[in-house]
Amino acid sequence: MSDDTIIKIPSQNTTPSCERNINIMYSMTLVSSVNSKYAVVRWCVPILINAIMLSSTFSLLFYPEYYPTQGVVWTFDLSIGFIAYNYLLYLFTQWETSSCFEHVALKKYVDVISLTFFVLYMIYWLYFTIIQFSNHNAPSILIQFGNLLMSASWYFFFSTISVTYYFICVKLSQRATSICTWLHGLRDLKPSVEDFYSQYNEHYKQTIKLSGYWNLLILIGLLLQTCHIPIDLISVVYNKYYFDIFGLIVKTLSLLWYFLRICDLNESEDALISYLYEHRIYSFDIINDIKIYTAYRPLGLDFYGIKLNKSFLIKLLLVGVNLLLPTLYALVSSKIFG
Repeated sequence: MSDDTIIKIPSQNTTPSCERNINIMYSMTLVSSVNSKYAVVRWCVPILINAIMLSSTFSLLFYPEYYPTQGVVWTFDLSIGFIAYNYLLYLFTQWETSSCFEHVALKKYVDVISLTFFVLYMIYWLYFTIIQFSNHNAPSILIQFGNLLMSASWYFFFSTISVTYYFICVKLSQRATSICTWLHGLRDLKPSVEDFYSQYNEHYKQTIKLSGYWNLLILIGLLLQTCHIPIDLISVVYNKYYFDIFGLIVKTLSLLWYFLRICDLNESEDALISYLYEHRIYSFDIINDIKIYTAYRPLGLDFYGIKLNKSFLIKLLLVGVNLLLPTLYALVSSKIFG
């Protein structure tokens, strides 16, 4: 945890640009229509979008050749997107609470990189739509209506996952920044032990609130990206579907950034005890008591017992390389010599 991650926190009346971006982006998904003052909008828009997304999951039954590749995978994605969209509708009914906004500004590069992946995923939707219309260009009203229906469904899928990706990256970074700022304040203020526990519990409540509302979507995003990368890699290398290269690059880079945001938060928590020891803020006995206390009240995120940090990711990467490389070698060899 370096000093360059510490920035000034604006007042609670200040809304940082990242939070304004989130509200604008979610309006693009029409998920905010659930809070409309007009009953016809509040009910009809979500029902219509649900009907579009749900009907598109049956495309393989009526038109098996629709997807040029990975038809089952894309259909599964739409099913996950349908679940995620409806969960967001639920969150938006209590957005003042579930948004978990802390009004904490981020380092510019964190916001820009996270926003870049939002833009790339929306470009990916446009790229995918062009491929759809190019592959199914027959002058038939039924086919073109199907193209419009599927492109609309994929728009709601990509807009939902891209803005949720941006939201999660922002929230994880805000939590990490808040914890880092608080830790460095301990060195200067040296609060009493009672005040320390009080401040720690406030941060713990914020983490519990974030994980309670968003752990499901954080996990879904993690699984979607992790599962798609090897599938796309096999599609490009083995099946030579080179139009999957763009998606492979975007998913790989976005997954790496996603991991880094989670690790940044978890490592901010891990730095607490060593920071207290390093700056001798309290006696060793008090710090040992704090260590025991915080072990059962983590400030970081774990996924049902699995906690991501850089050491865990290195081990995971080594296992993945040892499993993936022989598999790719076997696939390529069989393709060449088979």
